[in-house]
Amino acid sequence: MRRVQLAAICNNRCVFCAQNAAFHEETAAVEDSVLEQISESPLMLVGGEPTLVSNLEHQITALHARGIEVHVQTNARRLARDPALAPRLAAAGLRGAEVALHGPTAAVHDYHTQAPGSFRETVIGVRSLVGARIEVVLTTLVTRSNFRHLSEWVRLASALGVARAEMRSVLPVGRAAVRPRLEPPHELAMPHVRAAQDHARRVGLKCDARPAAIEDFVATGAESARQVISIEKLKSATALADTSNHRPAAPRTGEWSPA
Repeated sequence: MRRVQLAAICNNRCVFCAQNAAFHEETAAVEDSVLEQISESPLMLVGGEPTLVSNLEHQITALHARGIEVHVQTNARRLARDPALAPRLAAAGLRGAEVALHGPTAAVHDYHTQAPGSFRETVIGVRSLVGARIEVVLTTLVTRSNFRHLSEWVRLASALGVARAEMRSVLPVGRAAVRPRLEPPHELAMPHVRAAQDHARRVGLKCDARPAAIEDFVATGAESARQVISIEKLKSATALADTSNHRPAAPRTGEWSPA
């Protein structure tokens, strides 16, 4: 799925943030002319934290009107602070949300986000999304600090009513690049990954490890990075088009370098 990075800001301070996002509560609106260049579907809007973009609902409405299936990658915290936001996003045409929850308790999750209270708000936000009939994929990054809690994490995911759960590895980029011990040894983590998947099967929840072996995640993550278009690059393309008085063609897969 093609991903568009709306802004590199976030209301969490995750220890493994691949983008080293700056901490803010809200950013300026995204100009219509920028996202008008996008024609691929489905599309994932990512950050930082996309719900901090002030005109997110408007942009989802515009993309949906052009027949684009829209998803967001979010920590869902703002949805807890604004209970009407999830229904509004659903009305705008949001199809799905990929929500990061890095542990089954506040102690585990908030350690990873470095944002006290983030666990509570993310859980409330997930419930709000599910209640608005937006398909939720719950994700977690497998670390030395949470791999022993993966079965409990799956139990919580099932209780929240999400459509799917995914366990992923930490990529050694951004903040994680200076924390090489974040990722657990494969031989220690994999029994817990398999136990979590076994529990998911018992409760009827689809739960993936992407791919099955944690050491292979890095290659998958690198491929995912190539699917990201940063909003700044789209703005640059728009500015170039304005100076030459013509509209650029939509970017082809592989044409953009990682954000």
